[in-house]
Amino acid sequence: VSTPTKLIGKKITPIFEYKSNDPSKSFVMPESLDIVKKIDSLIEFGPINHFKPFSGRKDLSEWQASVADNNRILQRPRYMLSFLPEFQQQDSKDAFVLNHPLPPYSKDEWKAMSYQERWDKYHNAFEVSKSLTWEVSKSLEDLDKLVYSQEY
Repeated sequence: VSTPTKLIGKKITPIFEYKSNDPSKSFVMPESLDIVKKIDSLIEFGPINHFKPFSGRKDLSEWQASVADNNRILQRPRYMLSFLPEFQQQDSKDAFVLNHPLPPYSKDEWKAMSYQERWDKYHNAFEVSKSLTWEVSKSLEDLDKLVYSQEY
């Protein structure tokens, strides 16, 4: 917790820290998409402007909203069961569980629960998620139709 807080003022991942020989070019930043945009704009990392700008397509945001709950149920418990460096300490896992509610709970409802209730719901979600894999796979087929392009 101390390193992310020291770098950007709060515990969040990912964090990208770039140290240049020219201190005026060094920076630290959070947020995946911002990091990708920044790297894509700097010649130090290779050809620039490789990625196209966001399209703002409503069909993609609608698809994302339609799968959000199932993906949270499928992914979040697995993060806690995986060996990931950011979750080596139990405190880190506890912070993630506290700050990442499972559907259908709001953040306020989730934080009002006891430590044990939240963890029980994560363990239960893992069991429930086993039945969601086919549904999620089907949704990925739907996404494939939305993102297909003859350009690549």
